[in-house]
Amino acid sequence: MEVVSFDRWRGLAALGHDIHVITTAHNRANSSEKIAGVQFHFSPSGPPARYSDEFYNHALRIFADLSAEKRFDLVHMDSGAVPADRLKHLRPQGIPTVVTWHGNSFDIARNAFNLAIATDTSPYDHPGDWPKAREDALAQDIVTAYKATYSYRHQFDHHVAINDRASADLHSIYRVPRSNIHAIFNPIDGTKFSPSNRNKPATDFRSAHHIPADAILIGFVGRLIPEKGIRFFLDAAQRLLGDTTFSSAASPRKIIFVVAGHGDLNDLARKAAEAHPGKIMNLGRVPRTQIPALVAALDLLVDPSVHYHGLNTVLLEATCSATDILAADIESVASVWRPTVSGTMEPSSQSRSIGLFAMADIHALERAIRSRVADLQRSEGVAAAQARAKDNYRRYCPLFGMNTNVASYHRLFLHAVARVKDS
Repeated sequence: MEVVSFDRWRGLAALGHDIHVITTAHNRANSSEKIAGVQFHFSPSGPPARYSDEFYNHALRIFADLSAEKRFDLVHMDSGAVPADRLKHLRPQGIPTVVTWHGNSFDIARNAFNLAIATDTSPYDHPGDWPKAREDALAQDIVTAYKATYSYRHQFDHHVAINDRASADLHSIYRVPRSNIHAIFNPIDGTKFSPSNRNKPATDFRSAHHIPADAILIGFVGRLIPEKGIRFFLDAAQRLLGDTTFSSAASPRKIIFVVAGHGDLNDLARKAAEAHPGKIMNLGRVPRTQIPALVAALDLLVDPSVHYHGLNTVLLEATCSATDILAADIESVASVWRPTVSGTMEPSSQSRSIGLFAMADIHALERAIRSRVADLQRSEGVAAAQARAKDNYRRYCPLFGMNTNVASYHRLFLHAVARVKDS
């Protein structure tokens, strides 16, 4: 279960809701435990394998046992955590169902297409002519994913989308009625990520990792997997560091690229750091408690994702910390940090929000980093970056507040239950 989900349930429990959460155990000794007012019921995190039939059946047995003791008013799931065909037994009971979509099978197929562009051809060029078999396979993947996900619209009463693009997909692709779609952004803890709480944690973090106070710190924070674009970040960093014009400007500040994360491409980050000691730092997995200080310590956060994601949490954290951002121009990012058709954002924000570069384009990423670093070498550029980051904080952070998220789910749940009773 994601951290933001736990914070949401804790907030709803504080409003008086009786919350029961079925999730994986993560080596807990007890099968059931009450934490911060929320009753957790743990399914084994080992065998059976996650997402297997036995895994789902075990979770549903827990739910059945609980249902024998009390009648639930509503069932909520994250990203369709249980397959649609296993939800059918809820219908006769008249229990309203709500699902929060962090992604879906169609998105996974779209990600595969993006990764094919980034990896099947040279990442520095536009894709050439693919073999027809490759085109057919990608097309079939998308069609198969669409068919698999389409059935969900018959199983859930309400759909929560965590960005505007997901809302549009649910209506235009999956034909979910607009009245059943609710846009609720993921929350960020404003007590940990805030401009007023960044100076000392940032200074302490730099000191602990022997990073000069005046160095320009450019960071990647996230899982080290192909989809997150870590390969592009490291390639851009090494190409820029190999260019003497990049780091030898008049009165330069030292430029350091930092990688914080863990995953399949750990060796890639380790080798890059070994090849450029003092210029590329590989921090490995950073404890969650240190993430606010890390984000605050950065002069520039880079999100080079090559896949569609629901809403990148670290981008929200950087926004609420007033840290400057460069991000791949993908739909979920554009739907939050740029104006939308529905007018969610002020039109003037288009030229003042985060820096965007073309996804999977190493040249675009290099140009974007080079431009921001050139600005940070000048006092006027530093002031402009700080003003931009603070402006983003003022404009967008209220959308990501925990209280806003909890209140939105509270209203939705009451509405879903009332609508079933009225019918």
